[in-house]
Amino acid sequence: MRRIRILGMAARPAGVHFNTCADALLRRRLALQYHSRSRDELTERTVSPQRLTHYRDNWYLDAWCHRAEALRSFSVDRIRAARLLEESAREIPDAGPALH
Repeated sequence: MRRIRILGMAARPAGVHFNTCADALLRRRLALQYHSRSRDELTERTVSPQRLTHYRDNWYLDAWCHRAEALRSFSVDRIRAARLLEESAREIPDAGPALH
């Protein structure tokens, strides 16, 4: 239960890649294409998922971003492609509170 949190508010669809993100919580890395709202750009990322959080009626994937070498929060509805990798996810001791 500590890997999925729900914090209610206004509705947005979870996005087509929600199930892939949830599967990655089983300790596998995830390759994704992410569309940044703030920069309006598409980036390729490899992440180690830590937790899914439902906040203000939107799902976020809190993950270690191997490109940024830091914890990041990805809005699941902004993920354009997601693929589970064979490589084990990097385990971050208690990822702490949601990053939003």
